Amino acid sequence: SEKYDFLLSSHNLEHFANPLKALFEWKRILKKNGYLIMVLPFKEKTFDHKRPVTSIEHILEDYNLNIDERDNTHFDEILNLHDLSRDPGVKNKNELTERIKNNFTNRCAHHHVFDKNLAIKIVQTAGFNIINAGIMYHNIIILAQNN
Repeated sequence: SEKYDFLLSSHNLEHFANPLKALFEWKRILKKNGYLIMVLPFKEKTFDHKRPVTSIEHILEDYNLNIDERDNTHFDEILNLHDLSRDPGVKNKNELTERIKNNFTNRCAHHHVFDKNLAIKIVQTAGFNIINAGIMYHNIIILAQNN
């Protein structure tokens, strides 16, 4: 607890089934006034562009239900709305299906889809103060401070 001055998370929060739980853990290990630097994919520029942004209500429900990393709630949505033309790591729908079926091992699925507003809301919900938030290229970038 309260061991680290900063935490850099780049393109991993979307891979958590319970992102708010992860943020609370990150808050716990950061020193008071420590910094969170977080980079998330900007959905409009990724293979998630056809998927809806996850609602803050859904994120809160996952947290309140203590959803764990074996959750597959979003897998049908991913399989139906994933834009294969924007994913160089997958050749076809069958390969995507196999990858998603093995998500607990490979952690490839984007459980949740973020825009800048959701990223800000979830970080604030975890008790961080937003210092800056913006979009750069294919990324949402958040700089926040632990209270």
